[in-house]
Amino acid sequence: MSLLANIVAFSNGTGAGAPKIATTLEATKQAVAWYSDYSFWGNTASIVSLIISGFVFYGVRKIRQNFLFNARVPELTEKLNKQASRISSLLNDFDQSTEEIILEIGKGKITLKTLSSKLEKEQKKSASNIIKLIDEHVSNLSTVDKDSIYKIYVEIRLFIEEMGNEIKDRQWR
Repeated sequence: MSLLANIVAFSNGTGAGAPKIATTLEATKQAVAWYSDYSFWGNTASIVSLIISGFVFYGVRKIRQNFLFNARVPELTEKLNKQASRISSLLNDFDQSTEEIILEIGKGKITLKTLSSKLEKEQKKSASNIIKLIDEHVSNLSTVDKDSIYKIYVEIRLFIEEMGNEIKDRQWR
């Protein structure tokens, strides 16, 4: 038998030790069909676990924000309240205590920045508005006047009241 005849006989499965190609192809098709079924379910499970991971991430983030709020915001609000009281007492003798007022407003600005990182959108916006107001009116020592300082003081007091209400509301959540 020639080499070509042996190859043909082997490929047809009629030669000695030759596998049946048709049988092997059927088995391969069945394996691929079986694998594609499991592949579909594997992909589906992957997508579902991604969605669940997203919900868990969101929940953990909310827990972290609530913990930071409860741990630091009451303390920082009280600190801001003391700074506002000091500004109020210094306003009585504005001409003699302008530098101290500016220093106390600067401390209040830092407290507001620290507070704003722990707040939600609405309170964060209020804090940033006060910070902008401070930047506008207290940028230069020579241009500071009593009315602008009083306006900043009033805004800080309103913010403190807003934060007090938010702290009380969070106790019920």
